[in-house]
Amino acid sequence: YQRRVLGTIHQGFSIDELPPSILKMKYLTRFYCVHCPLRNFSKFIGLSQFEYLYTFWLFGPSFTSFPDDFVKMKSLESLQIDSNIYLQELPNLGEIESLSYLYLGTSQHLTKIPYELCKGYLIYIEISRTYWSRLPPLFEKCKILTNLVIPYNNLTSIPPIMTLAYLDISYNNFNEVPNWITPRLLFLKLAGNYRLTKLPENQLCNTALVVQKNITCPSTHRSSENADVCRNVFRDNKDMYYDSKCCFPRGRYTEDGFLTAYISPKNCSLKI
Repeated sequence: YQRRVLGTIHQGFSIDELPPSILKMKYLTRFYCVHCPLRNFSKFIGLSQFEYLYTFWLFGPSFTSFPDDFVKMKSLESLQIDSNIYLQELPNLGEIESLSYLYLGTSQHLTKIPYELCKGYLIYIEISRTYWSRLPPLFEKCKILTNLVIPYNNLTSIPPIMTLAYLDISYNNFNEVPNWITPRLLFLKLAGNYRLTKLPENQLCNTALVVQKNITCPSTHRSSENADVCRNVFRDNKDMYYDSKCCFPRGRYTEDGFLTAYISPKNCSLKI
């Protein structure tokens, strides 16, 4: 067992390709490479030999595509590529049935995503700063996807993904909350969508939100219309409060001016 917890970290090495000697680490389970350009990564052969590798994490690489045998790493569970501004396409990650976590941060040149990405068992996908104006329709095919994090893009809409429990669409261009949101969604992050000025009626009864502080709450939660009920709800709760606009609980403002709002399913219609 101890032989199978090996890892390797290259911190700031200016290397353009992986050394062939790394293939001798047949029990490698976790691979991290920080600030390694790896410009010739696509030419590396032999990744399929890593039978136990389950985490592959690269920060600040400069390659445009993956090696051909990347999808043959049958034990890979987590793939994280952060700050690769040169990445243009993904391999058919749907062939890696064990892959459940995909993180692609700051990938503004990523334009090619395989249609069969969700063929496997992905439950978490995070893709930020691609500046997409439209989410590829393939995401609707993700049958068990529960977490989708797509901040800092140019999205104005998102197709129904009914399996989601966590959705982060912050810092996009939404002017309304997607109308397909279901009670299954437990967390919705909307902060930074400055065209969005109000929340929908009776749609977010089971959802915790992160929104900008000037948001307009649903009419059922306007404290001016339900003053007595609001006072009773928050009278003994020092951690939450309601202001002159909204009656649902709100967390304290954060330093960047956003707040967390919780709409309780019991209080969605303010019937205590």
